[in-house]
Amino acid sequence: DTSSLLAELVKTSGGDVGGLSVKLRGPKGEIPAPLGARISVRTADDKELVNVVSQGTSAIVGEAPPGSYFVTYAGGAGRKARGAKVPVTIAKGRVSEIVVDVTEPGDLAFECASGASPTAPTLPCKATIVGVSGTETPDFGTRHRAGAAKNRITTETGVGEARLAPGTYEVTLSRGPEHTVAKLAATVKDGETTKLRGVIERVVDTTGYLACDFHQHSMLGADAPVGKRDRVIANAAEGLEVAMTTEHNLVADLSGIVGELGLLPYLVHVPGDEVTTDAEVAPFGHLNVFPLVVDDTKPRGGAFSVRGKLAKDVVAEARALPFPVVVQVNHPRSGVTGYFDQLKFDPKKGAGDGAGYTTDFDALEVWNGRNLAQRDKSIDDYLAMLASGRPVTPTGNTDTHGVVGDEPGYPRTLVRAKNDGALESWGPARTQELVSELRAGRNVVLTNGPFLRVTVNGKGPGDLASVPRVSPPGSRSLTAVVHVEAPAWVDVSHLSLRLARGGKGPELALATAKDARGKPAYGCDARLCKGDVSMPFSVTGDDAVVVFARGDRELREVMDGAGDEIRPFAMTSAIFIDADGDGKALGR
Repeated sequence: DTSSLLAELVKTSGGDVGGLSVKLRGPKGEIPAPLGARISVRTADDKELVNVVSQGTSAIVGEAPPGSYFVTYAGGAGRKARGAKVPVTIAKGRVSEIVVDVTEPGDLAFECASGASPTAPTLPCKATIVGVSGTETPDFGTRHRAGAAKNRITTETGVGEARLAPGTYEVTLSRGPEHTVAKLAATVKDGETTKLRGVIERVVDTTGYLACDFHQHSMLGADAPVGKRDRVIANAAEGLEVAMTTEHNLVADLSGIVGELGLLPYLVHVPGDEVTTDAEVAPFGHLNVFPLVVDDTKPRGGAFSVRGKLAKDVVAEARALPFPVVVQVNHPRSGVTGYFDQLKFDPKKGAGDGAGYTTDFDALEVWNGRNLAQRDKSIDDYLAMLASGRPVTPTGNTDTHGVVGDEPGYPRTLVRAKNDGALESWGPARTQELVSELRAGRNVVLTNGPFLRVTVNGKGPGDLASVPRVSPPGSRSLTAVVHVEAPAWVDVSHLSLRLARGGKGPELALATAKDARGKPAYGCDARLCKGDVSMPFSVTGDDAVVVFARGDRELREVMDGAGDEIRPFAMTSAIFIDADGDGKALGR
């Protein structure tokens, strides 16, 4: 609270403070001050001087500079102010005691059902609660928890509850961008429980792909406050299917917690290591290596030692392991923590000039969380690597260190898989299939909402497509056939494509796109938007093409924030174009 901060500043500067003790009184009498209850100390012109938050004791206790003020209940713990503001005089060295009237709390109970039947099972999900019609949006506190955090409640069972102040709310139940959302109205009354049941259905057909986040953090990594169980629950609620545990210079495994929580049918956790060199004399940025095996006989679970080593040394150690691993360059354009920035990546060469730079990595994290400037530059770097004949797999990951405002799975990487179901039977063989796809297959879609299936002459991302023989020499015409799907709450407005060697097609507005019969190529019903769009382009030689989708409306249903960072975006990995018929293109 701000009372604690202001009091310390005043005392440090030699000023005076006095104490304040506020007891709460409900319609049925005095009550202990519940944890999280908040009062506001206001000046005569009704401006807040400080707020004080209850620590769950008998009264809400704080300090403020001497003076005459008014106190009102400011919310929290499912109650709101009842009656007029209470005057108080705070004096140096004294504790002023007052009583503030509050309402009885109301309760909201919700269920996320997998179908309309009353017996349909519930699913892990998230509830977003927003006050409407003059009701204040609730604040359940710190953003880094599963369960209740800010105005979200995350539940691994699909059943949850919240204590809310009486009022009117909009409740959105969600489970990631492959599912519908349920938007429900709730009127919460004093001392009563309002029950909601919403249907969340999987409507986007991502058959053959696994939803993955290859870069996440928890309290194990020293710079994130998220508990281990909270991380697992948040992943499951957002519809992720595979999550990497990638702490800084630490190998950890959260799969045991997945089992304890009964989430094996929904989520797989795989141990990894974010090789972190910030403290080194010559840092080379961050690299993720996965999958790994926790070795409790070694420091930090068997993480790679980075002391005095170059990037090529660490990668060589990773390649020497008795099983294949993925080496991913994390946030390559993040300055002191960015591999490309530190080791002087030259887009014209598609490689770096810094000491120890190695091209022996499999994946490039072109989309890291919400940093869009880095994303744009990293996409340019990805295309530059393709143009120079150094293909890698692009990935989109959250690098999440929190929960609300740092939601896991936004973005995510959808990776082609022979078997994208039966997660409860996951084993080492399926982990290695995932590794093989990231290292060699390279068929992925990066997204925070839209899903794309793209083919050129029947070949998809990661594949080699040949130019039709009828194409004349010089400029050769091709068509990318793009199938777009998104749940109705995800706006997809435009498609575009880029070529590795500098070509760029015009942006296509889906609202005006027509099919071969002249009918709208993309449309929506109440649950799903989908369509097939043809995008012509031409090449003058061997090349690679990447398709992008974007939307204009913010994803406020599921993400906290504003602006472009929460607008829909997706991209595919490259389809390689063999223009000269020699069976290869750009290193593929």
